[in-house]
Amino acid sequence: EELVNYCFEREKYEDALHFVNQLLEIIPYSADAWQRRGLVLNNLFKYEEALESFDRALRLNPVDSELLVNKGITLDDLGRNEEALQCFERALEMDPSSEDALFNKAITLEKIGQFEEAVRIFRFLLDGNPNYRDAWYELGYCYDYLDKPDESLGCYDEHLKLDPYNYNAWYNRGIVLN
Repeated sequence: EELVNYCFEREKYEDALHFVNQLLEIIPYSADAWQRRGLVLNNLFKYEEALESFDRALRLNPVDSELLVNKGITLDDLGRNEEALQCFERALEMDPSSEDALFNKAITLEKIGQFEEAVRIFRFLLDGNPNYRDAWYELGYCYDYLDKPDESLGCYDEHLKLDPYNYNAWYNRGIVLN
C-alpha cells in the first residue's frame, strides 16, 4: 500500500499500477485496493479498465460514496455524462454533505451546458467554504458562458487571491476582459 501511495503521489502511475496489481494478488477482497487501482488507471487514461476496478470495489463495498464519486468522474471522462450524474446523485444520497460529489456533479452539468444549475451548486459550495478556489474558478467559467462578465471577473479575482499563479485563471480572466 505504501509503495502504491508513494508512486501515485509522485505521478508514477505505471509503477503504481504494478504495485497495486501485486497488492490485489495478496488481498483480492479489498475494496480500497480496487478503488486505488481504478484511480491509477483513470490517471493512465484507461477509463474502461478503471470502471471495471470501481465496479469490483463497489461489489465489495456498495455504500462507499467516495467510490461512487470516483466512478462518476471516470464516466464523465468517457463522456457518459448521464451515468456520471447518476453516480454523483447516489453518492449524495449516501452522504448529502459530500463536497466532492457536489463539485463533480456541477462540473458534469457544465459539460452538458446546464450552467444555471452548475452555478447554483458552486454558489452553495462557496457559501459553506469561501476559500474553495476550484469552485471560484468554475463559477467564473459558468458566468462567462452565461454572458455575465462582471460576475465572471469577480469569481476569477477571488480564485486568483487563493491561487495567484494559476495561468489558466489569468488567461480566462483576460478572455473575459477582452
